[in-house]
Amino acid sequence: MPIMNELAQNNQQSGMVVLGDVRDSRLIADRPGLQTQLDQLVRRVNASAAGAIAVPFSIAGGDEIQGMLADPTALFTVINHLDHEAVGFSWRFGIGWGPLSTPIAGRTWEMDGECFHHARRAIATGKKDDRWVTVSGIGEAGDAALNGVFRLLQVVRDGWTEKQRLAAAAMWRSIGNETVPTQGAVADQLSLDKTTLSKMLKAAHYKQVTEMEEAMPGLLGALLGRMT
Repeated sequence: MPIMNELAQNNQQSGMVVLGDVRDSRLIADRPGLQTQLDQLVRRVNASAAGAIAVPFSIAGGDEIQGMLADPTALFTVINHLDHEAVGFSWRFGIGWGPLSTPIAGRTWEMDGECFHHARRAIATGKKDDRWVTVSGIGEAGDAALNGVFRLLQVVRDGWTEKQRLAAAAMWRSIGNETVPTQGAVADQLSLDKTTLSKMLKAAHYKQVTEMEEAMPGLLGALLGRMT
């Protein structure tokens, strides 16, 4: 049973809050276009990850989104959805884990608790240190482990060319499509031959990134299991 589901049966005493902040949003000239894209992204992630979300994501402050996970081990799935679907901008994420001081509500801005304060501290740290994802509230060792993993993934991702980023995003969207070979479908989608795509993904260290991402649910589950 997901950790948050267990907690829900005990008055939802702890929660994982996810804040997403548009990086360098002041440099984006098309503000209406950004708002439209954020609204569409929020709708899609709420629909596609509905079973993993306790409180739906919503837009706050113009260029920030906020939600709470029902299953914290799905954190990377949600982050990847938001990250790979973003067009013309990139995200900075702050992840907060901790007790709730108010009941679950329809929107996170109607709630309060340590998990929200930790998420805010995580975002502030991320801005100061230029981090992609920052975690706070799991404990000194747990935060350090997760932040180290996210930092390594950031170093690899920041080295991607635009074509490599598009290829990685297309590969992520194709996962689970059993009707055609994944790379073959993505190669066709990007108008590339399969060999070229394979070389592109190898140069982007896509296999290693995916291996680390697939290990994240187990790592999160192990760390949070010690906190409950």
